[in-house]
Amino acid sequence: MTALSAQELHEQGVRYYYGDGVEADEKKAIECFEQAIKLGNLPQSKRSLGHILLSIEMDHSQINGPSDWKALQDEINQHKRGEQLIEEAAAEGDILAQKWCIERYDYPLFIPFLVHIPKLRFSLYAEERKKCKIARKYKKQLLEAGDFDMLYNKAFSGLLPNKKIIEELANKEYAPAEYTLGAWYTEDYPYKKDLGKAKYWLTRAVEHGSEPAKEKLSKL
Repeated sequence: MTALSAQELHEQGVRYYYGDGVEADEKKAIECFEQAIKLGNLPQSKRSLGHILLSIEMDHSQINGPSDWKALQDEINQHKRGEQLIEEAAAEGDILAQKWCIERYDYPLFIPFLVHIPKLRFSLYAEERKKCKIARKYKKQLLEAGDFDMLYNKAFSGLLPNKKIIEELANKEYAPAEYTLGAWYTEDYPYKKDLGKAKYWLTRAVEHGSEPAKEKLSKL
């Protein structure tokens, strides 16, 4: 029997995970991804395995004894390894892993003051700062590569829209961002109303193919 290559092991892992032509079996999927990583160090296998490890959760309401506490610690360790694997995949050029890092790690950085132990507080801060730096690096790469859709959607994923990202995308001639700036300038939030700037950005959006911008511009 011919031994499977790393890529074949990865593809087999995907089939086991999704039940594509075989009975879905998460354990076998994990084994395939582990072997693919060991044999070929495949970034896509690291990302796939990382996602599985992060999805594994126990029933936290049923922690009654030492065995349950051990299971909880195992879950924490699995999640840490899952994050590490996806970070490694991202560093090795896996675009989906890089986008995951942006989605997961791009947030306002702050010192968690609710942690009362100084040493632990600054340890957590250092870890969060590291993750934010990872996200910023990949955001810059996506901007340079012209992969704007994910960044645009990310700009609206928080409580407030990320104006800086929208402005960066608009300056890259990304029509949805140009339209968004134009629309914002027709109101008093999040910018002061300025119909001159609104017309400027809406006109640019129209030039780059935005039909909503054309409609909005006709009403100004």
